[in-house]
Amino acid sequence: MRKDETLTTHSCPWEKVLGYRYDQESDSISLVQRTCDPNLATKRQILSAASSVFAPLSLCLPVTIQSRIFVGEMWKANIDWDDPIPKEMQERRRLLASDLSVLHSLSFKRQVLDSDTVADLYIFTDASKKAYGFSVYSVQRGISSLIFAKANVAPLKAKTLPTLELLAAFLAIKCLSNILRAYQGTEFGSLYLAVDAQIVLTWLMSKQTSHENIITKNRLNDDTDGRSDTCKLQPCYQV
Repeated sequence: MRKDETLTTHSCPWEKVLGYRYDQESDSISLVQRTCDPNLATKRQILSAASSVFAPLSLCLPVTIQSRIFVGEMWKANIDWDDPIPKEMQERRRLLASDLSVLHSLSFKRQVLDSDTVADLYIFTDASKKAYGFSVYSVQRGISSLIFAKANVAPLKAKTLPTLELLAAFLAIKCLSNILRAYQGTEFGSLYLAVDAQIVLTWLMSKQTSHENIITKNRLNDDTDGRSDTCKLQPCYQV
């Protein structure tokens, strides 16, 4: 590392960059190691542990979203900040703590795209009653790489599954401009949005905004009226 025209060195084999460890030898990144106490017993302690994992790219989202879902369930159960969680939730707490403690062992290639070659982007959206989100894969020279993901916990007030599927697609479109900006040195040939709900695909393709469901109507209006500052992405197929 150069600072003030001098080369500074240290004995650590990796550098810290935005919540990740960067290994120069393997040119890979991994999460900073966190030790999560499996004996955490209160909502305050569990929320603190879940919030300590900083992963901007969300490459470990299948694990980190589970912690956020668990916190949401504690809110729904009206557990006070410093009250012990019920016994039926303690086993899940221990499993989540174990998963969070080993996330640092997963590594990902830092450089997955070549700016000299045209690439394609594939965005997959999905939802369940507990959460909704999307993942983004780049495909270049036949090689597929996960480059970004994002998810939100479903609202405490229950929503229909098609509504959550639409929110997942909307979240993907909302984040698209930032993803393209991050890879502005790369030329993309095609952008694909894949959804697994036929009704959501119909909504997006038909551009009809006269729905009785307020959330559905507002999200479709955001996409069609130009009020959103995001890039438009035409849905291409259903999986």
